[in-house]
Amino acid sequence: MEAPSPGPPLTVPGARVLIRRPRTAQIFAVLVVLLATLGLAAAAPLMMIPLGAVTALMLGLASWLWAGRVVDGGLTADDHGIALGDGPGAMRFERAEIAEGMAIPGAAPRVQFTLRSGAVIDVAVDSLDTADALLDRVRVDRSHRALHFPARALTRQALGALGGVILGSSLSVYLGLLMVATGLPVVMVIGLLVGLFGALGAVSTRPIELRVGTDGITLRGAFKTRFVPFAELSGVGENGGDPMLYYRDGHTEVIWNSAVSRQPELLSALQHRVNGVLAANAQHDALMARAVLLERRGRSLGQWQAEVARLVDPTRGYRDVALSRQETEALLDDVRSPIEHRIAAAMALRSLDQGEGPTRIRVAAEGCASPEMREALERAGDGTLDEATLERAVAAVERGRGWT
Repeated sequence: MEAPSPGPPLTVPGARVLIRRPRTAQIFAVLVVLLATLGLAAAAPLMMIPLGAVTALMLGLASWLWAGRVVDGGLTADDHGIALGDGPGAMRFERAEIAEGMAIPGAAPRVQFTLRSGAVIDVAVDSLDTADALLDRVRVDRSHRALHFPARALTRQALGALGGVILGSSLSVYLGLLMVATGLPVVMVIGLLVGLFGALGAVSTRPIELRVGTDGITLRGAFKTRFVPFAELSGVGENGGDPMLYYRDGHTEVIWNSAVSRQPELLSALQHRVNGVLAANAQHDALMARAVLLERRGRSLGQWQAEVARLVDPTRGYRDVALSRQETEALLDDVRSPIEHRIAAAMALRSLDQGEGPTRIRVAAEGCASPEMREALERAGDGTLDEATLERAVAAVERGRGWT
């Protein structure tokens, strides 16, 4: 797949943009629970009033942070990040601040950016194609991109809860008759049973939520979460309106009661994304097989640069060129690739195009969280890479692998 190259900004005018801070909201929610527990434990009239006021304030802040706030004026995306709104209330988030991006399909598709700070930017778009174009423009690569199918079937859960309440009430009648004779607190027991069965009914009928990443599919059910890696899958199909997983060993699995069951649009989006990622992974494997030609293999830095330039020289002929321009850019942007491959791709791209190549390399470098790796790519792009800079980048990656 061709890596997105620098280009004009992508504008989504009039898009509804919502900024939420769920992590902070969760902190306030925990404080609410703690304060409420403290108030019940104190059970003192003078303490209940101030604790109640503080609890109400915390609950209000948690609700406001979770609900988020709307930013008017649409969204503009480019290689360096996203800009929200216009005028005095405009906001901008740089590409390095974006940790993950995902598309959420449905009747009202959305793009969701998760920032490294924990904040979530939710953008309403007109189609899943627009969502993908937006993620491409911000350079959210496949290793940081997901497709999320949240469980939205509240009607089904409400019916499940109603069934649980009816079952709990029926059982309570028989237990109540037994308890009348023994003098046990009938009302309390009946209330607990009705609540318990109602909750079980709601939870058990909750559809299975699906999240598609680049490494596999996460299936989150009512009582269990399971991960299916793409290495085990050969594709996704359909069986009676439910998604069917095809495994490489030949067996199949139907996901009953899923968030995409009997919803052709969502099921089609799931198939398109999974089968597309499987095809991209196959292309990635083929690219990695050819990228080994660019490895350093004990050469000095100067010899390595000369050999990389020779291997991608288009005058050698199509069959003798190790990587094309398109493949070189894809390797440069591929965060899964070994550091040697990405550095070599930067040197190759500069050799191929000393005009626009360094700009393209700087754009890729800006997305690196590691300052050492960012500096190494930038220096490879402007031709000033030295052994010390390269060694620092390699050491930084090795330190990251050892972090637990």
